[in-house]
Amino acid sequence: MVDNWDNNGKQKTIKKAKKLNDADMEVIAFEKAVKALKDNEIEIPTLGGRSKLKIKVENNLIYITNSKNNQLAIDEKHWNKVMNRLKELPQDERGMTSRYGVGNHAFNWDECPNQVFSIYIPAIVKHLCK
Repeated sequence: MVDNWDNNGKQKTIKKAKKLNDADMEVIAFEKAVKALKDNEIEIPTLGGRSKLKIKVENNLIYITNSKNNQLAIDEKHWNKVMNRLKELPQDERGMTSRYGVGNHAFNWDECPNQVFSIYIPAIVKHLCK
């Protein structure tokens, strides 16, 4: 709950809805993710929430289709590299897209396996951790 003031200067209490914190994002084994996603194609928001991703599983691979209709199959090796990155990040940085891509800042990830699609794997983790 948060204390706030109304327009008349009176104190009021506002209840905040509980939302998923980035700290709630935990490493998920590839096999567990495949099993959880196997039934249907789903649509989830990107980690930044600006667009949608389509996710489906075929032949023990996780297919991600982005809003530009580009698709990539994520195998266990790629998944595990991103999970290792997630594990090494502080809890409050796990939901930041910039932490999963190549760049010129100290917080960027030079070993990123795929500049476009690696940032989508944490979005899947966030979805599965709900």
